[in-house]
Amino acid sequence: MMERNPKDILKSMPASSIEKIEVITTPPAKYDGEGLAGIINIITHKKADNGSNGSINFNERFPVGGPGLGGSFTVKSGKFGISTNAGGSLNSSPLLNNSNSRLTQGNNPTSLLQNGTRDFSGKSGYAGVELSFEIDSLNLISGQLNYNANTNESLNTQYSALHSATALMQSYQLINNLEGSGNGVDAALNYQLGFKKDKNRLLTFSYRYYRFSNNQFNRVDILNPIAYNLPNYQQDNTGGSAEQTVQIDYVYPLKKVTIEAGFKAIFRNNTSDFQFLALNSSGAFVADPLRSNGFDNQQNVYGVYNTYQFNIKNWGVKAGVRVEQTEIDATFAGTTLNLNSSSLNLIPSISINRKFKDMSSINFGFTSRIQRPGIGQLNPFVDRSNPNFESSGNPDLKPTDGQSIEVNYSRFKKISLNIGMRAMFINNMVMPQIVTDPVTNITRSTFANTGNATLVGLNVNINYPINNKLRANISGMVSYGMVKGKINGATIDNKGFMNRAFTSLSYRPTKTWQTSASMNYNGPNLSLQGTTNAFVGSSFSVSKDLFNNKISLSFAANNVFAKYRNAINFTNGPNFSQESYNQNYQRNFTTSINYRFGRLKESIKKNKKGINNNDVSEGSNL
Repeated sequence: MMERNPKDILKSMPASSIEKIEVITTPPAKYDGEGLAGIINIITHKKADNGSNGSINFNERFPVGGPGLGGSFTVKSGKFGISTNAGGSLNSSPLLNNSNSRLTQGNNPTSLLQNGTRDFSGKSGYAGVELSFEIDSLNLISGQLNYNANTNESLNTQYSALHSATALMQSYQLINNLEGSGNGVDAALNYQLGFKKDKNRLLTFSYRYYRFSNNQFNRVDILNPIAYNLPNYQQDNTGGSAEQTVQIDYVYPLKKVTIEAGFKAIFRNNTSDFQFLALNSSGAFVADPLRSNGFDNQQNVYGVYNTYQFNIKNWGVKAGVRVEQTEIDATFAGTTLNLNSSSLNLIPSISINRKFKDMSSINFGFTSRIQRPGIGQLNPFVDRSNPNFESSGNPDLKPTDGQSIEVNYSRFKKISLNIGMRAMFINNMVMPQIVTDPVTNITRSTFANTGNATLVGLNVNINYPINNKLRANISGMVSYGMVKGKINGATIDNKGFMNRAFTSLSYRPTKTWQTSASMNYNGPNLSLQGTTNAFVGSSFSVSKDLFNNKISLSFAANNVFAKYRNAINFTNGPNFSQESYNQNYQRNFTTSINYRFGRLKESIKKNKKGINNNDVSEGSNL
């Protein structure tokens, strides 16, 4: 459920359903060599003992946002267990402002200024079920089925004026009505076999089917044109992805060494069907064959891995290697154009841990990672919602690969301290490639394997219980990034600091009351051609448990010091500079009520291995 639309799913998921969140920055070889930063693993509660338990949550977020409802239910009877969850939310935003400004250089310099407004509304929902059947103490079958869907609509208005050094060259107004929808299905089946001599020795067979699709339809009406002669038009784009995965995992613990090995195959098909329709003289919208097409991208990924884990006194070592073969075959409807590629990646990893007597430890880690482009980056559909700014994907993208080295020091006493240093070296990085055509005065944005990047960072986290009721946490991260690549034949490099900071206080005067306050700072993000602005956020919350923790009430005030957050992107190219501004409603208030029922003592037995594909990228910054 999290892969297609994680933001909406998390909004409607009650916090009480989450047991813990794991952050794995140096994943061992048994995990796919996927993603450049690491793995975030959200573990939910699934407990019952021949009975049932569940929770229902209702929340309201205002003035931006809306109501949400979510819940979960678990039942266990003997060897059979079932866990379900479902939820939905409504989301809306008041009228917000945006703008674009662009300056071009050269023999005929120009300036473009656009001002507009936007409002938004949407709704989303999800439902899921997990099944578990323990045939006996050595044989376990489990499965899952999840579904999620969303719809949204927005109305955008814009005034655009293009000037030369001496006069107005072009102006127009537009109204853009956009409708979007999407849905996704995720189904999996696992069989786990144990062995009598050692129940920690496990053989697991897994299968997973995952599909999602997104549709975008917008109609653009042009008003009061000056030196602008293109007709009103419509755009219709349906893109999606379907994948099947088979996986085998084997865990073989010996006296001092635990050996793991496995095989995985992903068969992924990314598709897009897009149309551009222009208004003709008779008042009908007619498809333009030069700007309409279908796209099919087949990705097959085959991987094998082998890891070894052992301890020698106070030392712990986990080392392994993963080999992945990626085959890509891309075609366009009605043409003979094929884009084929094949690559072999060797992905080693090693983690060495040394524990000390004062409850501290130091860890060294090295791993290679790989990230494959997703349909959002591959889709050749050209979005012309803004006539002066066109954006599209690039079907010829190659996977991004990188290496990560890190050293962490941790100490767990009254004060918990974690200090980490990390260096990342990224090759063939997928980032936006933005150029401006001086003839048409159109800025075109796509994605490309633009070059290489290096990121060196330091992070610190301190957790201090001031007393048994008051706890403080402070964390910070500072990184220095360097990225270099080619844009339109010109070599461009960008470098700079990126930093974040977070601090919080939580106070629990009794077992049933809790209050907390937090502040966070997010510094600029870095890309090849520019950067973003910094912003500050805050949150204050209070919660109360009633009736022996069966009912929880909570209230939160977020970003009370600023009504709006202004998101600004600065972009520079060989012959232009531009700035885009989007106003976001930041101040909001959230209230929720959560009801728990049933008793739980023993968790439903689950497979220790399963399929999780997170090798697809949609991002664009370091």
